[in-house]
Amino acid sequence: MRHFALLSVALLLTGCSAGMKSDFSCTKIGGLEGCASMTDVRDAVSRGEFSANGQTTANTLPAPNTFFIPLPRRDREGTPQRTGEQVQKVTIFPFTTPEGHYVDTADVYIVLDDSQWTGRPVQAVRKD
Repeated sequence: MRHFALLSVALLLTGCSAGMKSDFSCTKIGGLEGCASMTDVRDAVSRGEFSANGQTTANTLPAPNTFFIPLPRRDREGTPQRTGEQVQKVTIFPFTTPEGHYVDTADVYIVLDDSQWTGRPVQAVRKD
């Protein structure tokens, strides 16, 4: 009886991973019903199954905390320091141009925020 109970529990648990339309199965991905690969989504776009004026949602940032004011960074002697650029990487997946040319995957880096000097100007630097 004990072996039968263990076997029935094991069989019931395998049903969860067999695509029984539970919470673990894929729902709409990229507007396609069920599980779809990026190739399936790309082919559907090429066939024109998606409208160009699809609905988009606005992503808004939370309001900044007014209790915290960032101060410029500098060392003890007042030497200004240079901050780094904030860069975003954008990946362009392979595609074929209307002329039939294949364009491979490319990474494009976009500067979102330029680097800048922090600290006080040299005329205002005094001993602490």
